[in-house]
Amino acid sequence: MHRRLALFGLIVLLPCTLFAADEWPQWRGPTGRGASEAKDLPVQWSEDQGVVWKVPLPGRSSATPALWRDRLFVSTPDGEDLFLFSISTAGDVLWKRRVGTGNRVMGWNSKNNFATPSPVTDGAHVWVLIGSGDMACFDFDGTEVWHRELTKEHGPVTSDFGLGCSPLLAHDRLIFPCIQRGAESYVLAIDAKTGKDIWKIFRPTSAVGESRDAYSSPALYEYPDGRAEVILCAADVVTAYDLATGKETWRHGEINLNGNTTLRIIVTPVTTDDLIYVTSAKRGPVYAIRPGGSGDVTQSHRVWTRLRHTPDIASPAVNDGLFFMVQEVGVATCLDAQSGDEYWSERLGTGLFGSSPLIGDGKVYVVNEQGKVYVLAADKAFKLLATNDLGDFTLASPVPADGRLYFRTEKYLMCIGK
Repeated sequence: MHRRLALFGLIVLLPCTLFAADEWPQWRGPTGRGASEAKDLPVQWSEDQGVVWKVPLPGRSSATPALWRDRLFVSTPDGEDLFLFSISTAGDVLWKRRVGTGNRVMGWNSKNNFATPSPVTDGAHVWVLIGSGDMACFDFDGTEVWHRELTKEHGPVTSDFGLGCSPLLAHDRLIFPCIQRGAESYVLAIDAKTGKDIWKIFRPTSAVGESRDAYSSPALYEYPDGRAEVILCAADVVTAYDLATGKETWRHGEINLNGNTTLRIIVTPVTTDDLIYVTSAKRGPVYAIRPGGSGDVTQSHRVWTRLRHTPDIASPAVNDGLFFMVQEVGVATCLDAQSGDEYWSERLGTGLFGSSPLIGDGKVYVVNEQGKVYVLAADKAFKLLATNDLGDFTLASPVPADGRLYFRTEKYLMCIGK
């Protein structure tokens, strides 16, 4: 145990710049921008050519897998029980561990259940959160390091669609936001090694009705001097918290421009060195915010605003000065990340688009719920390179590695490429 914890402490402190092209450690990737350094990613494939393997999974989940070199981790329901699977990049199931029970469909659209949060790994351990409030840590051999029942300690989750957020691994701690209207909302920092609480901050808001619920995951902004802030867009306001102490450092309002009482926010913020990008919901604004503020920064630190074709579900991706977003009705848009100026905006196809876009190897991958994968050039000029079909209902976002893409569909974990 002591040897495992020593290795644990070394790995979780590695800066994101050291992540390799075969590492996708958590929701939205190693930098939180939905972008990868992976090369030779596939452009076109079919059932007969390009599908390396398909591993059957026992239940539906919108959780995006975590990847570390030759190991994938995916959470899934199996009846009422919830499991974490460890699957090799060769397509072999290495182990599965039960995390909790009580799985059920949450909300009216049947898309959310207890397996919605995405797992996170640091190369030696993997953490998983499920909708019952159970959170667990395993090593790569499948040995449980710790297990907690957060809802027993901090109260039940009262939002209509349950837990939709994924925990954020930030240095030595896991960040878990519980934003809800039926009880007081809070943000919790948990010691990744021990599972103990480090800090808990309550989150006041003037939001009304369902707008008090949120399903967005937190993001991390790191300053050159070593300071770091947790960024959360939820319940009509953006807030930033000091990672070390939990103290709120700034907040940005005007997220709910029309006073919509059903404005539950889903999209995760994106951070770059220069800007923080936050998204409202239901055709609400996308804002680019300059970091480094204090107190109310609603007017003082806003750099640009986008009101057209903004996403309700899919989180944007940013890379090499380009900002890509996908509206749920299938309109993809490319903006200049610094100015917010539009390069192009095009409708890709029919159906709903809830999966978040992936940037990798000069391409953008966009997936709709029917499993259609649109491959676009990651460029200022719109170019559709290919359209592929996974042949299965898909809610999760794609995961890249050198020469391969991994898709979690309703029935399978699927490997495409070499």
